[in-house]
Amino acid sequence: LRVLWQFTPFSWSKFDWDPLQSPWRCMLLVATLIVALLVEVQAFMLIHSLSLPPESPLNKLRLFLHGCIGLPAISETYVFMSKPGVRIGQNLWLTLALTAVEALLVAKHGAHLLFARWPPPAARA
Repeated sequence: LRVLWQFTPFSWSKFDWDPLQSPWRCMLLVATLIVALLVEVQAFMLIHSLSLPPESPLNKLRLFLHGCIGLPAISETYVFMSKPGVRIGQNLWLTLALTAVEALLVAKHGAHLLFARWPPPAARA
């Protein structure tokens, strides 16, 4: 059991998001949730728009990178919301840039999926 405890952090940080503290904080928290949901939706959209199989190593690498970069980005978001005068951290900028580039890829290669009528006319007949 002691061996397993060595792989845990030295100290744990407590996060108190408190979205009702101010309108600015609530807006930033909603924006954080929107970016997180956008990353989740883009996982499926990239698979379908680029015709990749879900088991593709490219998809697994993308999800792994988003996880490794996104975890410290969430912490940086909390620090940015909690302490006045603190600038946005580099992991948060990188997460936002990756999300924007993926959104552009989905818009370019998956426009036929975004604006397609659903269900197809043959299925409605």
